[in-house]
Amino acid sequence: MYKSNSFSKSSFKVAFFFLGKRKKRALSAVYDFARYADDIVDENIKTPQKKLLELKTELESLYNTQPSKLPAELKEAIDNFHLKQENFLNIIGGVSKDLELVRYKNFESLKEYMFGVACSVGLICIDIFGYKNEETKKYAIKLGYAVQLTNIVRDFWEDAKINRIYIPKEDLERFGTTENEILFLKNSDKINKLLNCYFTLSEFYYQAALQSLPKEDKLKMFPAQIMLSVYRKLLFKIKKQNFNTFNNKIKLTSFEKFISVLKACL
Repeated sequence: MYKSNSFSKSSFKVAFFFLGKRKKRALSAVYDFARYADDIVDENIKTPQKKLLELKTELESLYNTQPSKLPAELKEAIDNFHLKQENFLNIIGGVSKDLELVRYKNFESLKEYMFGVACSVGLICIDIFGYKNEETKKYAIKLGYAVQLTNIVRDFWEDAKINRIYIPKEDLERFGTTENEILFLKNSDKINKLLNCYFTLSEFYYQAALQSLPKEDKLKMFPAQIMLSVYRKLLFKIKKQNFNTFNNKIKLTSFEKFISVLKACL
């Protein structure tokens, strides 16, 4: 179905550098699964609904110890870390929403989407990292929202070019912005204020995640803390450049990532 690959070129690399081989292998398998599900939707693959249904069927076979086309590395990760099927199904359900006309009425409906594509991945990751306190699940969920909101701000104009508007209608109206302004790529002070609002919302969830992480699980969640620091740094860099992502996909330099890792150690 798809080949196991390395996430060495992804944003995950710096966060998972300090993990042992067994956990890295498991996280790589999870990353490949999520990446493949996302690519079905984003890479103009023919009959994407059929492909997602096939992925779901193969996943169910894997959990029912039936022959499956999914990589052996994923089965190994599921068995070694008791990964829950529900979280993988939520990933598929989340990315499938991108096959529809991407519009959200309110923030609650957007949160449902973000839970599938981001929070579910976080819940899988903490199972691999290992945790003692059930409150750590809340940390994973809040961090998932924060990261996905950062992605929405970063990719705002790229998404508009393919007719996707993730910021809910109620917030567009609140800032006096219309869908047509966005789809016709007309930047304005109103849109900058809207993006700044979502910057603030993302930062709220980063802070909420930090405050909800139980002390006894801080060491185990060190890779997640690195991810938090890296994405938060990216968020502030986007704001510093006045949300100028129209023809410029903002990324962190290697040095900026290094600084983010150091901050996560504090």
